Order: sequence, then C-alpha cells, then structure tokens
Amino acid sequence: MSNMPWFRAYTEMVDDEKLRLLAFEDRWHYVALLCLKGQGVLDSGDTLMLRKVAVKLGLDLRTLDDVVRRLSEVGLIDPETLQPLAWDKRQMKSDSSAERVARFRARKKQEQDGKEGSSVPVTLPKRTGNALDKETDKEGETETEKDKEKTNARRKAPALEFSAWPAEPSAEVVADYLRHRREIKAPLTQTALNRLGAEAHRALEMGYSVDDFLAECMLRGWRGGKASWLEGRNEFRAGQASGFDPLAYVNRHRQREEIDDVIDV
Repeated sequence: MSNMPWFRAYTEMVDDEKLRLLAFEDRWHYVALLCLKGQGVLDSGDTLMLRKVAVKLGLDLRTLDDVVRRLSEVGLIDPETLQPLAWDKRQMKSDSSAERVARFRARKKQEQDGKEGSSVPVTLPKRTGNALDKETDKEGETETEKDKEKTNARRKAPALEFSAWPAEPSAEVVADYLRHRREIKAPLTQTALNRLGAEAHRALEMGYSVDDFLAECMLRGWRGGKASWLEGRNEFRAGQASGFDPLAYVNRHRQREEIDDVIDV
C-alpha cells in the first residue's frame, strides 16, 4: 500500500490513551510517520531509510532515536522498522488509488473482451434527463393544439366584418360562436354574418345584446338565428320582470286565432 495520497485517521485519536501519554511534539511525530508510511518511505527497504525519515521530520538521527523509543514505549510503532502498529487494521486496501485504477482497467478490459466475443447486443440503460416521456409529449401536444386553435379563432374573428351589426360582439363570444359553427359543420361566411347582423338589430329591440343573441343561438344549437324565434322567450322574460300572467297570455293568443279564423264576406 505505497504511494497513498491520503490515509484514514479516526476521530477517536483525540481520546486515545496512547497518544495522550505523549508530548505534543511526539504526537506530531507519530502523525508524520503515518504520512511516511502512506508515501511508501517506510516500505522502501532503502539503507538510508532512517536518514530520510529524520530529514522528513526535521530531526537529527540521535533525536530520531529518542522519538522512536518514546513512540514504541506506548505501543504505537515497531522500534526496529518504524512501522505503525495496527496499520493494516485501520487502513483498507481499497483506499489505494493505484489498486482501484488497476481494478477498473481490468474490469473494462474484461467487458471489452466480452463484447468482442459475443454477438448479443448490449442493452444500454434507459437515459434519464429533462426530456418528457411519450405520454407527456402527447399531452403537451394536445394542449398546444388547443392553444393554437384558440389563437387561430381569435385571429379569424377580427377578419369578420360587423358593419351590419348594431355593435361588434366580444372577441370571446365570437371565438365560441365560430367553434360552435365548426362543430355543426357550418362555416361562417360574411354573407351569413350580415344576415345574422340584421336579426341582431331586431333582437336588440327585444332586449338582447349582440352577445346575448349569439349565446342564445349557441345554447339552442341553431345553425343560424332569427329574432322571431326569441319572441316567446322574450315575452316570458318580460313577464317575469313585470308579473307575467300565464292565463292572460293564453287568452290573448286565443283571441288572435279567432280573429284569423273570421272570413270577410
């Protein structure tokens, strides 16, 4: 486990009785030896290893001997090899970057060899990201189509000429009426619109605004619309406001029928 860029240090070090028996300088000396172990200096087998350790710690050889003696007395290092005791217990082989890289390369090579020797197609994992799935795309397309339909209806509405009308209906009502005409498969032409305008004048005299007139046409499912078709409804509405008498309404129409039946000799 040489050439490690880092090593494991445990939080229990601050409470370790062995370290607490040492002076502050020797605690640092012990940590420095751990670093040298990770760098591979203690495992180099070099005859100049002790001199190199002394240089790393900034000590002379005699002072280094005293440090080694104090650390070995509390059971932290081996006095002959300077190896930290319980190193293998505390450090993991998987911590070595060299070993991880070697395992990674071996695994990739094995996968590559398997692909070249097998004709079975490789199934790639499903890519996840910000892209919507097909169902969501369909819903988005549907909403977009509805928005386009509304926009197109609004664009078509101003192209219609309402000069024959007593007033121009609101854009929302016009859009709804155009949709109504499309549903009953009766496209609205300018000629039909002008005739509706004439009926809108009569409906206005009966108390219907242009928006109300078109709304009645849509509610009743009419292909066109005549003000006369609203007469009975208009009298009923007026009667509700002024105390409508159903009996008087029936008698009045009966009298009209009797007069129509008289033959002028």
